[in-house]
Amino acid sequence: MTTVGPRQTDAEFVKPTMGTSILSRFIDHARRRPDDPAFVFDHSSYTYGELSRLCSATCTLLEAAHVQKGDRVGVLTESSVYTYASILGLWSHGACFVPLNPGHPAERNARIIADAGTRVVLYSGDHAESRKFAGLTGSGCAMADNRVSPERSPLEPVSQTPDDLCYLLFTSGTTGRPKGVPIRHRSLAAFLAMMLDSGRYDFTPHDRFLQMFELTFDLSIFSFLLPLSVGASVYPLPRKAPAFLEAADLLERREISVALMVPSVIHYLRDYLGEIHLPRLRYSLFCGEALYHEVLSGWARSVPHAKIENLYGPTEATIVCLRYEWQPGESPHPQGKGIVPIGRPMEGMEAFIDTANCGIGEGELCLIGDQVAAGYWNDPSKTADAFGTTRSGKKFYRTGDLCKIDQADNFLYLGRIDNQVKIEGHRVELEEIEHHARTFCGDNQVVAVAETSETGLGFILLFVETEAEPDTGLDQYLRARLPDYMVPRGITAVDRFPLNSNGKVDRKALLRQSSRRPLRQRSAPG
Repeated sequence: MTTVGPRQTDAEFVKPTMGTSILSRFIDHARRRPDDPAFVFDHSSYTYGELSRLCSATCTLLEAAHVQKGDRVGVLTESSVYTYASILGLWSHGACFVPLNPGHPAERNARIIADAGTRVVLYSGDHAESRKFAGLTGSGCAMADNRVSPERSPLEPVSQTPDDLCYLLFTSGTTGRPKGVPIRHRSLAAFLAMMLDSGRYDFTPHDRFLQMFELTFDLSIFSFLLPLSVGASVYPLPRKAPAFLEAADLLERREISVALMVPSVIHYLRDYLGEIHLPRLRYSLFCGEALYHEVLSGWARSVPHAKIENLYGPTEATIVCLRYEWQPGESPHPQGKGIVPIGRPMEGMEAFIDTANCGIGEGELCLIGDQVAAGYWNDPSKTADAFGTTRSGKKFYRTGDLCKIDQADNFLYLGRIDNQVKIEGHRVELEEIEHHARTFCGDNQVVAVAETSETGLGFILLFVETEAEPDTGLDQYLRARLPDYMVPRGITAVDRFPLNSNGKVDRKALLRQSSRRPLRQRSAPG
């Protein structure tokens, strides 16, 4: 293995030792300033005191359900204060949070419940939704309504060890089965220390944070746990109109000061940028997919006083771990393919490039540090493929991202070395889509291809090798098994797949073919 690096940005940063709980800062603020606003929804708001008492009541609910420390507990990720109180209550109780999106296919959620060994699923929706999920949980898992009444007693979290499980997220997998990423308290505590104790950011109780992410997406933890740790307010995005329009409205109407977004949001807002003016925004942060210089230049005029940063971090490295501060007026990086650099490792993290089997000066980005997970959930084979150990004994994670380092020691993102793509910030393994499509199509060969616009907006096309038109029921079949962001925008019949010199399907040639016969096109997601 030939490597470049490792490199670290600040050798003098000393990561604080982990306290008794990742919630210590939140609990402290709730005791000192109970009347400060914690969550502000469209038609309701909740103070730190109210949220703390709801968390305490959640702990009582968990005790009644016989949930023990270390148990995995599912939470239906609804836009409700009870959902957030459930997550915080689980961590306070010493249990592990397993997010379940009620809008995802039932089969997918059932598999996650089974794979995680979930003891209980908490919900705050209507009873029809709870009955739907009750059929998924099986005999070993119970449903519990988390719409609890606040308790008077203060929240008292149990003591945690660094190796205790904090949350278990399931991402797209190559075999058609979502793979679990277990994040332990050690990693989340390291993330909080890096964000709050390094002196890099000056978040205050007066800040207003946008929370626009679905709770199965780890960037959501950034958007609600960070503000709660500094006594700031969280403004969750309403789930009504298209997300990008709601985000723009909320940023202006609520005078948001800290906003973490996926780059596709500003792509969809390009036609509105002349009307958007956000003078109160202090931090405009992006993460989750490639950030293109052209789109960011237009956005910068709408946020005249904001520090703009491109953040990077896979789920396996706990939310974010590299950063690049973009300066208004700077030119596109000459080696960056129009993509804003992902910068340097943040405090407490290291990164290097494995140049084996890659071009000169470029290779696979690998990460080292306490934020890096130990491996995948109950999957030693995938763990062995993605995680390794340096000669000095440090554990590292292979990201699968193709990168290089410029003369200023900034890492440049160049693409993927495999078939994983990002759609609206979500990780998607093309093999998972192909697995389900192949199951439906039988003997017909299928290939999923990701196409990216010049400004970085990604979408998926599916090709089926057949002389006849494929069964149009394929679309419904995929929708029943995949989240909406993974459902191909177009399904196309191809008489014969083009092959490259190695005898493999030439995916680029598929996109170039002029004689496409699309069966279905869907509009861009909101």
